[in-house]
Amino acid sequence: MSVHKSIAQVFENNMGNRLTPELAGGMIRSLIDILAAGVQPRPEGEQSQEQENGNGVV
Repeated sequence: MSVHKSIAQVFENNMGNRLTPELAGGMIRSLIDILAAGVQPRPEGEQSQEQENGNGVV
């Protein structure tokens, strides 16, 4: 499942629920877990496409 779909699912699962500190904390932990799982470390010396282009556009 893609990161985008996983994040959307976190919010869809909690739609209609009253927002409590516990629910908000759980949602934040879920988002952090999803984002952490989606980060792929690059081997040393390998540059991203943005760095190779070097056009400075953000």
